[in-house]
Amino acid sequence: MEYTIEKLLAEEQWKQLNVIEGKESCKRKIEGIRIIEVPEMARYLTGGELLLTSLYVYRDCSAEEFYQYLIAFEEKHISGILLKEREQISEKEKKIKLLKTYCESKKIPLIEMPKKISFWEMISFVMNRIFTKDVARLRYFKLTQDNFNTLSFGRDITSSKTQDILELLSDMVDNPVTLYYSNLNCYVTSGGDHSRLELREDLEEYIPSVITKFSYMRQRKKGTGEIQYVIKISVMEEVEAYLVVTEKNRKLSAMDCMAIENAIITLQYGFVTEFVQNEIEKKYHRDIVHNVLSGMLGKEEAANLLEIHSEEYYRVVTFYTFQKERGDMYTSEQLRETGIIEGEIMTLCPGQHVYRNIDQIVMIQRVDEKQKREVYLNKMEEMCAVLQNAIRYRHKTEKIQVGIGKMVKGIYNLKDSYYEAKRAISYRDIAKVISGNENQTVTLYSDLGFFKLLGDIDDLNTLMDYIPESLQRLYSYNKPQRKDLILTLQTYLDNNQSLNKTAQALFIHYKTATYRIDKIGKMTGMDFKNPNEMLNVRIGLILYKMLEKAR
Repeated sequence: MEYTIEKLLAEEQWKQLNVIEGKESCKRKIEGIRIIEVPEMARYLTGGELLLTSLYVYRDCSAEEFYQYLIAFEEKHISGILLKEREQISEKEKKIKLLKTYCESKKIPLIEMPKKISFWEMISFVMNRIFTKDVARLRYFKLTQDNFNTLSFGRDITSSKTQDILELLSDMVDNPVTLYYSNLNCYVTSGGDHSRLELREDLEEYIPSVITKFSYMRQRKKGTGEIQYVIKISVMEEVEAYLVVTEKNRKLSAMDCMAIENAIITLQYGFVTEFVQNEIEKKYHRDIVHNVLSGMLGKEEAANLLEIHSEEYYRVVTFYTFQKERGDMYTSEQLRETGIIEGEIMTLCPGQHVYRNIDQIVMIQRVDEKQKREVYLNKMEEMCAVLQNAIRYRHKTEKIQVGIGKMVKGIYNLKDSYYEAKRAISYRDIAKVISGNENQTVTLYSDLGFFKLLGDIDDLNTLMDYIPESLQRLYSYNKPQRKDLILTLQTYLDNNQSLNKTAQALFIHYKTATYRIDKIGKMTGMDFKNPNEMLNVRIGLILYKMLEKAR
């Protein structure tokens, strides 16, 4: 049964449509439906189509040229034109007047379409009326594919170009669309919400009603309860991102899933192009940075290439990933994960020099020499937490460790800072013992102090030579109270030898703390009033922890 303009206008859903010209010709059969994508659209029509336009494609042509494009439609016997007005079109009023004149003379229905109605909503509706389900889906897939291809050809995928793709997809599905980095930070969104993506416990696999190349997940958005569709995008097993469509305005249909498929393919094409270009640039950049840190490149030449300024301050930071179940060699999958982490660090530290050298990631970081050490280290710990969360979301088991070299001015001592950063990674276990924090991820080489001298000792039993005899007597005390006495001594020294604070920290009575310290003194001969001996005891306690950890 034929589907005509008249039947379309009679649909309850489209009561807002208003026929401007050609009311007497509304019995025309709709053979297809297309958006006018280029001024020469007539050459791409098969005949009998309902055309949709905002005249935007004619924005730069003159009124005379515009009318010639209209005349070209004559031999295609179009069924009608749906017009949605848009600003920023030169000679807009004159062109609309010409369009009305053309439609009146050719008896073509010209229908005004409210701005709030999406072209793609209309296309999906009409296709489902004039074609069978399978044909409608096939044609819709091809139409969305053509539109994304038109948008992407000749363009690199940058933030603004990706924005165009997401805006088009959002228009097609009539819902907000957002692209997230693999660390779940927002890259580009069609809406106003730039917050991080939260993958919730109710995240579940979703199988759309169309053939798909991608893995869909579904969850409810925190706070609103809206359904979110999360689709993971990967390119060459190196670039990872998440495309998220939120059902804010209406539920997704099978045709919407087709549009999503084409959008992802377009994004992947752009990402591949960008990835290859970036790999060439990164290799060139990596060689320069490597030669600078190895002392193989002239300092002035390197400073100019890397834009490292002689009056600014820098640190070299090294990132390593570790796994309990890994030998000396990294698998290809672990190396790919390191590449993903490299990209995340570049995102979190824009403008810094970051490069990957097989299993390590090196960053020449511009720093503020006036920034307090604690503030700087806290920021680095926070960044590591973000990286670790992203690793966990990818269901990987790598653990991030960071080594930081000394602050240097300009390029001349970067080599020394790099040496320290690598050594800091080697001493990470010592740093954890010194701080008493097994979860510490960031090691500043200068914080190791005296213990840097002990890091190269191969026979750990040699460390006993640095432990005072009085402390050795305490550790040799073979009775159940030994553990409590050692803990009390450590807490006593950590609290500047205050018995009150020691008792409070250990949740014991003041007299119990006093009794234990007196007992330690009598048993070991420690002189708590001798600052030199107390310093040696503090060092000895750390050395014992190092020995226990090694064993």
